[in-house]
Amino acid sequence: SGSLRFHPERFGNTYEHWMTNVRDWCISRQLWWGHRIPVWYCQECGEVVVAREDPSQCGSCGGALEQDPDVLDTWFSSWLWPFSTLGWPEETADLARFYPTNTLSTAPEILFFWVARMVMAGLEFVGELPFTDVLLHGTVRDASGRRMSKSLGNGVDPLEVVRLFGADAMRFTLVNAAALGTDLQLDHEDLESSFRVGRNFANKMWNAVRFGLGYLTEADVRANPLDTQLEVTDRWILDRFAATSASATEALERFRLHDAAEVTYQFVWGDFCDWYLELAKTRLRGDRGEESREAAAATFAFVLDGWLRLLQPMMPFITEEMYCHLPGRSEEDSLMHGPWPDPRADLSAPDAVAAVETLQEIIGAVRNLRADYGIDPGRPVDVVLARTPASLSDVLTAEMEGLLRLGRMSSLETLESVPAGEPGAHAVLRSGAQVFLPLAGVVDVEKERHRTQSEIDRLRDLLAGSRRRLEDSRFVDRAPAEVVQREREKVSSFEERLTVLVEKREAFGSG
Repeated sequence: SGSLRFHPERFGNTYEHWMTNVRDWCISRQLWWGHRIPVWYCQECGEVVVAREDPSQCGSCGGALEQDPDVLDTWFSSWLWPFSTLGWPEETADLARFYPTNTLSTAPEILFFWVARMVMAGLEFVGELPFTDVLLHGTVRDASGRRMSKSLGNGVDPLEVVRLFGADAMRFTLVNAAALGTDLQLDHEDLESSFRVGRNFANKMWNAVRFGLGYLTEADVRANPLDTQLEVTDRWILDRFAATSASATEALERFRLHDAAEVTYQFVWGDFCDWYLELAKTRLRGDRGEESREAAAATFAFVLDGWLRLLQPMMPFITEEMYCHLPGRSEEDSLMHGPWPDPRADLSAPDAVAAVETLQEIIGAVRNLRADYGIDPGRPVDVVLARTPASLSDVLTAEMEGLLRLGRMSSLETLESVPAGEPGAHAVLRSGAQVFLPLAGVVDVEKERHRTQSEIDRLRDLLAGSRRRLEDSRFVDRAPAEVVQREREKVSSFEERLTVLVEKREAFGSG
């Protein structure tokens, strides 16, 4: 009827298959503990009695009865759990309040043994489904994909992980790695690498909050950023937070815990820590005036408070600890009792998003050019920005200090066009603007030109050889299909690398 929902949905088909193909199964177990089978045998006439209440004597001959010594299988006890724990069959306050519940989280392999039985029992004895949603999680396996077990000695001791990295690091790693309905693998022999994601993220969060505590006041924490003179980067991070909050909320409502963790992780680590925090540093210090400081501080505090709330279900300990250290908060204040971030249409700022994305593109281009031309990442370089959209002028001026620091640039000059005839590397942005990095004095131009030309010549020889093989009908017809395909892939790879190298050679000039 759709009143019982499965996550992932595909398990609904499995459930229906089980329920429409029910077969007899052995219900007796030879165990000490369990519900006794309600069957008695007459010691006089051999009559078999099945009854709801304990019979006192045989109904046929009045003889003594002896109950079967076996017990029902464990699922007969387990299927009563949703209501038997609440005082049933008595009409208790707990039963009225807590039955039915909302969600059951369990493993797919007991879908029929436990989930279906609880549904049967709930409908039979209480008249209602025991829950409306069933979340079927994956299995934690070892690095080889094997199920963890004591006999194999490949299990991970969660208490050891908590001791080494903390409960939140463990919890976030598991949630972030477990996409809905899929298994995840951990290396029990290398806990460091298995739980690195959660540990590093917790450290990143802690450092961001510790930085903020050095600049935020109680007034900043209580301020509404929309009441301040917001700058472009403030409006951008508020827009990004609103979008992240909406995405994380939707993911949680759809039981996609992994998606909620991932989108929040990318926002906190990337947008907030790597970009906004870095661009806002000088403003938080007051270097650009009190009005700018107030806007940055109010925005920083507001967004920080928001992502702590988003992460609280996944990382409850560290988020609570950081929250109570914010100015004006105390240990009595708790995220657990606070509101979830609401969708905020008033935080939308598409123009600010476009502007900051261009700034990010500039920094990304500079970093890529450094890597492509082997320039020391720590060496300051001069950069020219040409054909810059007029709408970006004010943002560039305002954020120049942060851009120079993030790009390790000694200068960023805006010109109408790139310098003609000067050796340099360039990249074209989506807006049509050009990033130009002069190479003279930064690298040995003549040496790099010669080395690049040698690599071009080598690749051209390899490309010619592969093309000759593919033009040979005997090779194409007789060689295994995977060998021919591999040769075609080589051609594509050689062509792509040649295109990059030719552009690189041109950047060094004609010599």
